[in-house]
Amino acid sequence: MLTRRMVKYVSSMVFMVILAAPHPVWAKGPFDFTVDSKVLKDLIQTYGFLLGQKFTLTRIQREIPALSGQAARAQSKFDITFASAGKNLEKSLVELLGDSWPEFKSTMQKQSRDALSKSEISEKQALDFIALVNNRADGQIETPFLQTLLMLTPNSSKVRYKKWLCTCKTWVEL
Repeated sequence: MLTRRMVKYVSSMVFMVILAAPHPVWAKGPFDFTVDSKVLKDLIQTYGFLLGQKFTLTRIQREIPALSGQAARAQSKFDITFASAGKNLEKSLVELLGDSWPEFKSTMQKQSRDALSKSEISEKQALDFIALVNNRADGQIETPFLQTLLMLTPNSSKVRYKKWLCTCKTWVEL
């Protein structure tokens, strides 16, 4: 699947950033959580996950015009649920990476684009991916992406998503 390839490809970048960061990294993001190497890895992987998803939906819109509307609706549905988390994720990474953020962002975008542009997308694969994004908008997202997105969602202590409840700094599976 495209997103798994993207995550695997980005893992080398994650490793480099984690090696460069002091352990633990103490930072106050938008929600005052402590960032250690695992949380930093989750933040970076989630950023790559979101980049890959957005790039793939944009590619579907461009390469398969008949599915353009469905792809745009799937992205909008996802954004309604998680756009604020995506913005807060980027704010957190800007704060954590400081002056190296612009280069990191550019590298992530280029690597994502390069990795995801190599394979052809059939109409069936595009439909399957659109359905996957719609399911993600309903909270059916792999671990740790869902937890990371919920952690970065405003008022996350009140957010209840399917079987996950975020209570400030801990996760309780319902």
